Amino acid sequence: MMHALIFRLCCLFLICRITYQTEYSCDSKAPCGCSQFPVVANARIVNGENAGRNTLSWAVSIKIQANEGYYQCGGTIIDDSYIITAAHCVDFIRNPSDISVYAGSLHVFDGVVRSASEIHVHPYYDDQRNRNDIALLKLDRALDLSNDNLSKICLPSTVATSGEYPIAGTSLLAAGWGDKWSEGPSSTTLQQVTIQAVGAQTTYCQHIIEDPTVQLCAGTMPGSEKDTCQGDSGGPLMMFNANQTWELVGIISYGRDCAVPDYPGVYTRVTSYLEWINTTIPYTPTSPTTLTTTLPTTSPTQTTATKQTTTTVFDNSSSSIGISTSLFLSMMLFLFKY
Repeated sequence: MMHALIFRLCCLFLICRITYQTEYSCDSKAPCGCSQFPVVANARIVNGENAGRNTLSWAVSIKIQANEGYYQCGGTIIDDSYIITAAHCVDFIRNPSDISVYAGSLHVFDGVVRSASEIHVHPYYDDQRNRNDIALLKLDRALDLSNDNLSKICLPSTVATSGEYPIAGTSLLAAGWGDKWSEGPSSTTLQQVTIQAVGAQTTYCQHIIEDPTVQLCAGTMPGSEKDTCQGDSGGPLMMFNANQTWELVGIISYGRDCAVPDYPGVYTRVTSYLEWINTTIPYTPTSPTTLTTTLPTTSPTQTTATKQTTTTVFDNSSSSIGISTSLFLSMMLFLFKY
């Protein structure tokens, strides 16, 4: 009798656990950071899950032709003519037309297609230390952001400070079409995963990060059962902010394989590059097929992330158990009837 009771309780617990969801309803009137439908994240699903249609409409898949083949990266729409991605995805590409951007679809290499007309790699990108791993791609034709399948993400309004942004423990969402596990098959459908910002001063972050002034760690420590993987590079790390919009706080950069215990993923810290982004986007080169960037006369000023700020991050999501009250009561009566 006792064994049967324990079994029924376990079944009920698993049902509730599996259907736990978080819904992020954004401000539909916002100029950025809001897609047609709200993001719904199943917080307790291990690894990733399929993203919903028209929920992350700024996420793009990028196909890069190289050596008689191709490889893939991710990117994010920040303007109707610009995609932000990782520098290591495009650093050695000299012909922008070798890069194809696919937007407005959950499926990899599907949807609205654009070619790159300019490649802007950060002038101080360091491929040895993975510093300044950020690049901008200008498209050959602007995207129609009035299309329900397309939208742009917001950039942070907070500039780089001596503290960390987002602060440690903040829930974040990463997305991409990369490998489902280390050296495993890549996903043909956009995946999303809920992780948390990991403090730069923690041992988890310290043994993998190169420069906390321009990078941030994120994962689920210590188990690290959720992570980004190969092929996700350049894709978005997002935060749902107090304005009820999604903002881009990180760019998927590197990690130690995928979901290795005690090792978070490392992301380019977007707040450290707002000035460079805003300076680069208006720049128009004389040749549309030339690799271009604006080199500053001195290296960018960096600050040290030595403490956490007291910035308040509002969680405007709503959590729910996917079981109605009547169904729950019916299940309880069934389980304990005999």
